[in-house]
Amino acid sequence: MNSIILAMATFAFVGAVTPGPVNILATSTAVNSGMRSAMSHVLGASIAYAFVVFSSGMALHLLMEFIPTMAFSMKLMGSAYILYLAYKIFTSPSEGIRLEKSAKGSGLTGAVTQLIN
Repeated sequence: MNSIILAMATFAFVGAVTPGPVNILATSTAVNSGMRSAMSHVLGASIAYAFVVFSSGMALHLLMEFIPTMAFSMKLMGSAYILYLAYKIFTSPSEGIRLEKSAKGSGLTGAVTQLIN
């Protein structure tokens, strides 16, 4: 049981702090609209992320109870996909990004972005 909690905590930490669309939107919102608007965005994204972590963990736990032979193949497929993403990031162009003023962020924007991501 402790290994499951450690795995979920590690997954949640890495997913929360790595740069992605939600974190980039939060940073952009803070720069363009101020801290109050960004905090609302972050709160919505955090609530949605907690829901995603909980529901995906429960779904995978149930799946693994019913089909334990899938564990090894899921590890291989997940590892291959992560390596593919790392390759795509490594070979992506590194040109500058043009910034434009955007609308204020909200909790709903953060939650929807997190759920879509």
